Amino acid sequence: MIYRGYDIEETPFGVSIYQKMPSGEMRFIKEVDTLEDAQEIVDEEQEILSKLYDLQKKNKKKTN
Repeated sequence: MIYRGYDIEETPFGVSIYQKMPSGEMRFIKEVDTLEDAQEIVDEEQEILSKLYDLQKKNKKKTN
């Protein structure tokens, strides 16, 4: 299942979360117990990345 650009796969051991990198490789993020847990992890990672990009933009404006 693709959720917000992340590949979430159910396995016999739980639910694995992967992110496709620009190189085409799949980066393992984490393994959790349920699909709901996987969606929460992806949502948290998206929020963190969004905040990092915002900080990066602010820092670029300060240096220019």
